[in-house]
Amino acid sequence: MPIHSFRPLTPSGRFTQLNKQPTLSKKRPQKALTESKHKSGGRNVYGRVTSRHRGGGHKQLYRIIDFKRDVLDMPAKVQAIEYDPGRSANIALVAYTDGVKKYIIAPKGLKAGDTIFASNKATTNDFNVGNSFPLSIIPPSTLVHCVELVPGRGVEASAQKAVAGLQHLVEWAAPPALGRLDILGLGARRSERIGAGAAIFDQRRLGGAMAPANQATLVDGVQRVN
Repeated sequence: MPIHSFRPLTPSGRFTQLNKQPTLSKKRPQKALTESKHKSGGRNVYGRVTSRHRGGGHKQLYRIIDFKRDVLDMPAKVQAIEYDPGRSANIALVAYTDGVKKYIIAPKGLKAGDTIFASNKATTNDFNVGNSFPLSIIPPSTLVHCVELVPGRGVEASAQKAVAGLQHLVEWAAPPALGRLDILGLGARRSERIGAGAAIFDQRRLGGAMAPANQATLVDGVQRVN
């Protein structure tokens, strides 16, 4: 992912580096897949401030994410990769062959035009980024994200550290009680999704007086502390 640096017009801007995401869609989110997001501004029902220093900010819409991936054996085409203000990962708008559209968490490497699906069975060539399978049929050492810990409950582990711990557990003793994982995946009956989670803040540096001394950068893909 390209890195965008800034001219040092301010002290903090001198060391600021942010991720560029040229592939993100610039269209408005799907109206049917969003909900209003209430903000209290730190006020209670009487209008009195009960939590200080809250308020302001851009108005946001909540994107309804399909965490269950329970539409089985039906291909879905990725129509767009979109920004979600409510999470550190991007989301993907997918359209199933029956016309239904849903949002899913977009793993690293998923792009517009890709075709993905969820199923309880798979062949050798089906373990591609974005697909969702039960843990029991996913090969060892496959990168997974969005892990379902209880069958049918939906994703409960999506952070990369949590998934890494589950992968370690699966490689040593795949418990038959686990649910589905999207590829990246986990569980005999639990589901997982194939692919690594794609955090959009993984290479950014925020400027500041101590920025060169206390922040890390990526050099040739290896994180190094300045």
